[in-house]
Amino acid sequence: MNNIKKLRKAKKLSQTEFAKLLNIHQTAISQWETGRTNPDMAQAIEIANIFEVSTDYLLGVTNDSIPQSKGAPPEINTEEILEKIRNLSPENQAKAKEYIDMLKTLSDVQSGENIIDFAKKA
Repeated sequence: MNNIKKLRKAKKLSQTEFAKLLNIHQTAISQWETGRTNPDMAQAIEIANIFEVSTDYLLGVTNDSIPQSKGAPPEINTEEILEKIRNLSPENQAKAKEYIDMLKTLSDVQSGENIIDFAKKA
């Protein structure tokens, strides 16, 4: 059993409205929701992205709707990290700073920064 119908109804979308979002015919939505067929892989990924759930949840493989990449970040002990950096050689401290800067830049791009602005920084 898939969760497409539950997700669609939670967003208050009709089958027709949802089909328009995916640029497909409404009958495909009906067939997915009744279990006669399933979306292909590309469609499943697109639907999961629309509803911000994992594809496993979408298709009923798991009850966990949150994709792993969107789960809560691990708890970070800032003091512990700073102490580890302080104990590095000056050369490795510089490398750690470069790595942190790179992660910050990557995070900016993933959160919607214009890719052209990102390329100018690089």
